[in-house]
Amino acid sequence: MKKIALSLVALSALGLAACGDNGATNNAAGNTAETSNEANADVNAATTAQDVLDTMGNAASDVGNFAENTVDATGNVIEDATK
Repeated sequence: MKKIALSLVALSALGLAACGDNGATNNAAGNTAETSNEANADVNAATTAQDVLDTMGNAASDVGNFAENTVDATGNVIEDATK
């Protein structure tokens, strides 16, 4: 009978300990969610920044292509004029 009583007391103590203050656990879960949201925002910002850089790179390439085409056209005009 003593063993049963001691087992019940031990089980009750474990139950109370498990139901204790969970504030730290809840704060950790909240901080994890907040950190995850910030990380997602950072990834989105980086993706947007990469898109901007890609667009700027494409624009620079377009300017380069335009300059090359202009030089070619000028060369063709000069060639045609000297024939």
